[in-house]
Amino acid sequence: MFKFLLFILLQIPLISVADITSKVNIIEIHIAQNEINGVTTFLSLQQAIDHSYELSSSNISTVKFLIHGGTYNKQAAILRPKQGVHYEFTSEPSNLRLPMFDGNGEQLTWLRVLSKDGYGSNVIIGNLHIRNYLTAISIEGNRENQREFNAHNKIYNMRFENIGQTSPDSPPSTAVIRFVNSRQNDVSGNEFINIKNVQSCGLLHAVYLAHHSSENLIKRNTFTNLCGSPIRIRDDSNYNKIQLNKFRNIQTIEAMDEWFCDKNIRHDCTKSEPELRSHLNTFNKNHIEP
Repeated sequence: MFKFLLFILLQIPLISVADITSKVNIIEIHIAQNEINGVTTFLSLQQAIDHSYELSSSNISTVKFLIHGGTYNKQAAILRPKQGVHYEFTSEPSNLRLPMFDGNGEQLTWLRVLSKDGYGSNVIIGNLHIRNYLTAISIEGNRENQREFNAHNKIYNMRFENIGQTSPDSPPSTAVIRFVNSRQNDVSGNEFINIKNVQSCGLLHAVYLAHHSSENLIKRNTFTNLCGSPIRIRDDSNYNKIQLNKFRNIQTIEAMDEWFCDKNIRHDCTKSEPELRSHLNTFNKNHIEP
């Protein structure tokens, strides 16, 4: 039976700029494969997310999904953040190893974050191991309207392994982490290992910044054994900083590239408005090994 453990922590002080103390409510939802003495547990990530919507109110500032140790198979979830609420997906603190989500080679995206309200979606994802998925994380605003963006997400200390297309009969993957019209995000301290498609491998990128995804920071990550360019920047995505990363055994000339689908020379562009070149992205102090 699927169960969940829910703690509501009350009266945590928050000091505002005006030096006024208010009270903030935090919801913690614990996800585990086994029962915990005296409490209930919850197994499905999607059901936990759905339940958080029912619990959220105007008094809730943060929802934390704490993942207990073990391997969770073939899970895929969608989060639609509520405005003004911070969300966090992370390992339960007592874990000795990173909890693992294993897609078992299915054509799945582990987590999609859908937010286009033009505010910060404020999602933090960290301390987890994601493997054998088509795509790991996709954070999506509206690519057709610049004003319908999201922002202020963080992905840290994650291990992404064996991400990509596993069968020539299925569509190729294009990203491990995809941002669409998403701004001011931080991707730091992550490992990307064995990122490949079985066909059209050049289409797959570890981090894909697309369609007005600007002012993002990609820092201190390690990329090992990739066949597409590790970082792809596309369509009016500007002022992104790529720095202090390590690249090993990448099979492209460039560790970062910029591209847009030019309707003047291609007939397969799907965006209604023309895509544009990107500008003022920087690639500094990165280390590339054979």
